[in-house]
Amino acid sequence: MARVKLLESDVKAILAKIFPSQASVFRLSTDSTLLELTSFARSNNLDSLVIKVDQGVKKRGVVGLVKLNLTVASVYEAAQAWRKLGWSNFIVEGYLPHQEQDEKYLALELVREGWHLSWGEKGGVSVESTWDSVRSALLTSREGKYIFPSWLPPMLHPILDKLINALIEHHLVFLECNPVLIIGDKLIFLDAAGEIDSAGLALPGFPISLTPVTERRNQPVEQQIALLDATTPASLKFRSLNQNGSIWLLLSGGGASLVLADEATDLGYGKELGNYGEYSGAPSDDDTYAYTSLVLTELIRSTAPRKVLIIAGGVANFTDVAKTFSGIIRALKEHEKELVRLGVKVFVRRGGPNEQKGLTMIKAYLAKSSLLGEVSGRDVVLTNVISQAIKYIES
Repeated sequence: MARVKLLESDVKAILAKIFPSQASVFRLSTDSTLLELTSFARSNNLDSLVIKVDQGVKKRGVVGLVKLNLTVASVYEAAQAWRKLGWSNFIVEGYLPHQEQDEKYLALELVREGWHLSWGEKGGVSVESTWDSVRSALLTSREGKYIFPSWLPPMLHPILDKLINALIEHHLVFLECNPVLIIGDKLIFLDAAGEIDSAGLALPGFPISLTPVTERRNQPVEQQIALLDATTPASLKFRSLNQNGSIWLLLSGGGASLVLADEATDLGYGKELGNYGEYSGAPSDDDTYAYTSLVLTELIRSTAPRKVLIIAGGVANFTDVAKTFSGIIRALKEHEKELVRLGVKVFVRRGGPNEQKGLTMIKAYLAKSSLLGEVSGRDVVLTNVISQAIKYIES
């Protein structure tokens, strides 16, 4: 089955179950309050804190998504600043002073042949520059105990034996801890990344609640459209692909959306797609107006020298073409001056209830406003609208 990334806070919750000495962590989300954060710090006697973006992001320390040795107030301020950049989930824990040379690297991965172990005496954010020092081995077992290579510190043998059994219990197939510290007879996990077999999440009686994540952060426009989607029975979806793209999509229906995006890619213009998404499920003209306005705002911000808007979809079963086009035209009128100044052209291909009325409306408006590219109905092959738009971009 698929391997799914987990929040670091979830991975550390599993580690805390296995190793009680592992420090507590606090998951700071958009709903968390300063009072809750303060209570966490006080109850754990923490004067100095660490905050990290917790969304499966790699190299957080390198790209500035980790802040160390902060007060509670500074942690909360850092989270507020990161939220403005589109991040939404953070992990907070106590700051543990240590020397950089004490940082180690540990990884365990389940492969076809068994568990693959990697250990490095030089870990931390610069581990890639010292990767030659990381040693690896495929583990074997005897009588329920794993046999570890001779180069691995002996004090780690019982710890890793216990850790691997816990990973199996929780269906984790990958664990990377960088850095870890050896303090006395304990292994302290300062950072942890994990992946789970997706089938494990669906099993009854799973021992802990886990949250699958992606490392991608939502753009502000994606968050706004997600809010719109949550307030309507219709479906309004949007994914930002290239903020400076030349092809912007206003597509209806998931199947048609895939076909049209694939066609742009097949013609060599996949990297020029500004967005991907769809509106469907009979949205009202107000829903369509709000959705279109947000898409147009992103189109206008794009620095591409020539830009097009493609309004397209298959032949709808119950989405009223005229009603949705009424909302689209309202949004176009609101942004008309800027669109005309930028030389934007609009290409339309649509079918469904009130198709002719809707097509007539939008063609008349586009011609009057100098935004007209092409307008066609169900009699024209769906993918032609992509070719027409690309011809304009290339002209």
